[in-house]
Amino acid sequence: KVAPIGILAIVIETFAENGFDMIGSMIGLLAVIYLGFILHNLIVYGGGILLSSGPGRVGEFYRHGFESMLFGFTAQTSSASIPFVNKAARKLRIPESVYGFVYPLGVSIHKDGTALYQSVMVVFLANYFGVNLDLGTMLMVVFAATVASIGTAGVPQGGMMTLGMVLMTAGVPIDGVSIVAGLIAIVGMGSTMNNVAGNLATTVIVSDQEKMTGDTVQSAAFSTQPAHGHNFSGEH
Repeated sequence: KVAPIGILAIVIETFAENGFDMIGSMIGLLAVIYLGFILHNLIVYGGGILLSSGPGRVGEFYRHGFESMLFGFTAQTSSASIPFVNKAARKLRIPESVYGFVYPLGVSIHKDGTALYQSVMVVFLANYFGVNLDLGTMLMVVFAATVASIGTAGVPQGGMMTLGMVLMTAGVPIDGVSIVAGLIAIVGMGSTMNNVAGNLATTVIVSDQEKMTGDTVQSAAFSTQPAHGHNFSGEH
């Protein structure tokens, strides 16, 4: 109950010290993060399905999965989106044995939307505090954000709890969490949507690859069986 009041006080102090130019910086930060979400969704998820299952499957993925992604965007929790994902999975002709295992596993450990925005925020806050980031530090930030995202709770604004750890990895003051805390809710919507899309995309890829593997094994087994009505000993 008191957290919004505290964040408001910190935001007021930040704007009092930096002026309204800070608003432009915040808008730019949001634009970069959401651009990253869009590119990641299309290139990594859509591209993964394209390489694995073909262009037709990509269209099906976005058409049938849009409802679950939209719910994740509004609810900001991957866990609550499971019923919508199950509905999408059935429309995508994915067996229950696959989506019943792959998606809940993804909800637990796959939160690359969180890792993405935390990495961008570290660069933003490093510039704000005047901390220089070399290539090695940036790679450490990406690694730390990825590891921290695995332990992030699947609840709204859960990534804010682990952002401080990622900032410490880069040598950025942990006070930076309070500066961007007011943006976490806005960023969290796109982050959760990305997480839901990624988990569903993985489910599609696993299902299609399992089907292809099963068809290959079945074809190989069939080709080794003798044709019916023939006796290869030469007798009839």
